Amino acid sequence: MIEKSQEQSPVEIKEKKKFLYYLAAIGAFLFWGTSFAFGKIVSPYPLSPLSITAFRTLIGTITLFLIIFFSGKLKEWLLDFKKNLWKYLIMGICVYSLAFLMEYWALSHTKASNQAILSNTMVIWVVIINFLVFHHKPKKIFLIGMFLAIIGAVLIMISNDLSFTGEFILGDIGTLIAYLIWGIYSAFMAKINANSNSLFSTLSTFLWASILLVPLSVINGTYLEICELSVIQWGAALYLGIFCGGIAFWLYNLGLSNKNISSEYIAFFSLLNPIIGVFSGMILLKEEITPRAIIGILFIISSIFITNKTVGNADENELKENISF
Repeated sequence: MIEKSQEQSPVEIKEKKKFLYYLAAIGAFLFWGTSFAFGKIVSPYPLSPLSITAFRTLIGTITLFLIIFFSGKLKEWLLDFKKNLWKYLIMGICVYSLAFLMEYWALSHTKASNQAILSNTMVIWVVIINFLVFHHKPKKIFLIGMFLAIIGAVLIMISNDLSFTGEFILGDIGTLIAYLIWGIYSAFMAKINANSNSLFSTLSTFLWASILLVPLSVINGTYLEICELSVIQWGAALYLGIFCGGIAFWLYNLGLSNKNISSEYIAFFSLLNPIIGVFSGMILLKEEITPRAIIGILFIISSIFITNKTVGNADENELKENISF
């Protein structure tokens, strides 16, 4: 009986590996879901949006570098960095940095509630990019689940005075562009990570982003802002950099690295962020949960169960092809 219980078919082993990659992605969104509450502790005062982005990226870069250094993989990372230099430069400067800068610029031209809702379009962009660029057609059950999840996200985050008017149209368009860029990040990093170590690719992307963002923030006066941080704010800023920055992106890229899981299924878990944000706000900021939010949470949980009927089952053609970037 013991021997039989230990025997696992190739399909079972494959499914267990998929489950671990899903856990990695969920772990990333658990951190990102708490980032809103922690971010309110340090931004917009004393840290400006640009400053907190640069600080998070720099701390994340240092964190990932230390992990690689103490794991004895520094030489391997350097070889990978040189081999994929231009890919990481494009992803770090033209995608990661541009997405954050566009996101925060848009936030200054719209309401936070508008941006919170529009941020959930990222998974839609991933589906579109995968279809147009990589010719991957999403399953109908996935589209149904995505639709239910977006309804749930809107119910959680919508406010009574929400209004999509001409006053905020510029910021709303900017937000859509920002999350289009995040969709590009997810779709293309999945292809990069399929042929590279996800830890290496995350550090390399963060390093290039730091090279751009840190000088910009210094010019903007970040040093003076950092000097105003209290002990509690330092703790929140370090949490944002270490866990919501380096660790979370590493876990997300790890989730994207499985060739048998299409990137939209990993990006789908971004719709957990509103749920995590609600509960972290209750715990850290003493915010109240509304009946409408509870209904929204139920919508999202239902969507996860629906999509899990086929989640991760990529098309046969996609499994046979190794699309390079």
